[in-house]
Amino acid sequence: MSSRDPEVVRVDGAGEHQARPTGDVRLGATSAASRRASARASSQRTRTDDAAAATFSAPRPVTLEVLNQRIEALTAAVERLTPPQLVGVAQAAVQLGVSEVTVRRRIRDGKLPHKRVGRSVRVDLRGL
Repeated sequence: MSSRDPEVVRVDGAGEHQARPTGDVRLGATSAASRRASARASSQRTRTDDAAAATFSAPRPVTLEVLNQRIEALTAAVERLTPPQLVGVAQAAVQLGVSEVTVRRRIRDGKLPHKRVGRSVRVDLRGL
């Protein structure tokens, strides 16, 4: 459309069509023909816009179960990517707020993730 056409159809954010007069308004057969052409183009845009909106406006409902599965998958991925934070028994006891004897007991019982490096024991604080 040129700046001399009698109407310009614009679509605002809510999807409503609004007509605004612009430029010189001409009367007669020519302006009536251009109005009809403009109306035809507008109705074609409306039908196309409505079809596209119907396709994309209905989001699928997401259930709590699906969200929990996504959270578990992301948590597992983060744990795989996070490097272990290995500290000695004394440091682990300070971090956990328990005695060194309790840390060694939890290691022996398998309740505390750990690694053996030579003769020393290192506690993995990443999983705590």
